Amino acid sequence: SYNQTLTQSGASAPLTWNLAAGTLPNGVNLSASGGLSGTPTTAGTFNFTVQVVGASNCSTTKAYSVTIACPSGGCGGGTTATGTISASPNPIQVCDGTGLGATTLTWTTTGATTIQIRLGSATGEILYQGTSVNAAGTTDKWVTNGMEFFLLNAANGATLASTTVLVTSDGCGGGGTGASSLTIAPNPLIVCDGTGLGVATLSWSTTVTSSVQIRRLSPTGPLMALGRSRGSVRTGKYVADGMLFYLLTSSGNVLASVRASVTSNGCALITDEGEHPFALDEGRSITPRRDRTSAIPSRR
Repeated sequence: SYNQTLTQSGASAPLTWNLAAGTLPNGVNLSASGGLSGTPTTAGTFNFTVQVVGASNCSTTKAYSVTIACPSGGCGGGTTATGTISASPNPIQVCDGTGLGATTLTWTTTGATTIQIRLGSATGEILYQGTSVNAAGTTDKWVTNGMEFFLLNAANGATLASTTVLVTSDGCGGGGTGASSLTIAPNPLIVCDGTGLGVATLSWSTTVTSSVQIRRLSPTGPLMALGRSRGSVRTGKYVADGMLFYLLTSSGNVLASVRASVTSNGCALITDEGEHPFALDEGRSITPRRDRTSAIPSRR
């Protein structure tokens, strides 16, 4: 149990004490006469401010910090605290080139009423502190490959469990979660006008992001489209043999690319094999050409 009496010098009695701010430890109460007493039920550090008012109605305040620790056998009925922590997904598949992912941490504890989740080490940044014994929390997109998360008993700083999260790009672009594709059709383009330039349709899809860019020549080249994660766009007649097109995130990370092919193979050949038996009559009709002969009277 906890029992402490607060005192004040220089003030005229009677003195009245009250809680001005903060939270007292669970199970501990402050009396009007300044007594802090009770049996704490939750381990941890508690910060609070107490106000005292004298007979002349003058008052003053003071801030306190009280740490409630577990008994030597651990919190929760004298049993040793234990816990588990896991991350899902793990590994995290990241296909946008950043190497940064998001995951959900799930933990359970027994024998500890207040826990902490820390990043990187048992003394690292506190991501969570609370009394939950079975909870989950989702990280933002900053988890890197090999990052560790620790579950601790907040009462004494003891590590109950830890987990290591992996980030990978394996499987990106090959279907499934995180897949991205960019295609051009037709490919190859058959161009028969001698320019070597053709028109095609680019089609894309991705599960990585909801907003994409389509650019040609390079990842920083001319912007062709800015839109949703799935769509298509018709090119103008400028597609040349070997030209590259890129599918990127809105922030410029390359998700996929495709190379166009332009050829004249398959174009029909037109040859002049001599005079044809038909002639064009002012573009309106085609009529047979007649051989004209003149009759020469025979001389006798």
